[in-house]
Amino acid sequence: MALSIGSQGGARHARRTPVQSRVKPCRKLHPITAHGHHGGSGSSVHAKPVADGSFLGELRQYAMRLHTREQAPREGKAAAPKPDKPWEPKLAGYMQFMAESKVVYDTFEELLAAGAQPYYKEFAATGLQRGAAIDHDLAYLSEKYGVPIPEAKPDGPGHTYASELRELAANKPGPFLCHFYNHYFAHTAGGRMIGKQVSQRILDGWTGNFYKWDGNVKDMLDDVRGKLESVAQTWSDEEKHACLEETAATFSWGGKLLRLVAAD
Repeated sequence: MALSIGSQGGARHARRTPVQSRVKPCRKLHPITAHGHHGGSGSSVHAKPVADGSFLGELRQYAMRLHTREQAPREGKAAAPKPDKPWEPKLAGYMQFMAESKVVYDTFEELLAAGAQPYYKEFAATGLQRGAAIDHDLAYLSEKYGVPIPEAKPDGPGHTYASELRELAANKPGPFLCHFYNHYFAHTAGGRMIGKQVSQRILDGWTGNFYKWDGNVKDMLDDVRGKLESVAQTWSDEEKHACLEETAATFSWGGKLLRLVAAD
């Protein structure tokens, strides 16, 4: 996911709850933006290496331009946010973020497996799926801290984003795969950075399965890169352009989800 946390995230100075009292003393954290770009299965799409001048190289450049100079000194061009307060994750916010994120990941997997475009099926069951990992982590946190597992809200970012993905998958395959690429790949890079911060701040060092994969995640990412490059070579210039131009929207949706982590 192209992932970002905006300036809305911040802690209010109020009396701590029992859960908040477990937070370890630490220096204040400023809002983080996490857009890493970007960190094996048999298939009829040949996973060829991605070289300079490739479509994936161009897609990566679009994403890197949306990073700040601090995130990507050589390629970042986005203005750095100017938060008015530090970013402070909260247990309830983090669990809501995972509940909303599960809706998004489940929707991706459903749409890829359904195959409105035949090549969508090549991106299902890549090993990058996150639904089961989220279920595990929510169950663990619920039991450990004695809190209920939250449900994704009907008008929350999970279902809203899922609705957008359904529309794109049916009518705009290039933009849909742009979302798939950015959402999954960003989680393996900047997403893990955020997971580490949450772990250190409020979970006593526990990370969970959301940030773990069964197997070598680099090999999984390379396989997906090769497949996407092969699919893109079948697109017209207009279809390629539509995919590239969707990049900013993927960052926006990632930000809406991640802002929940520090929501009051």
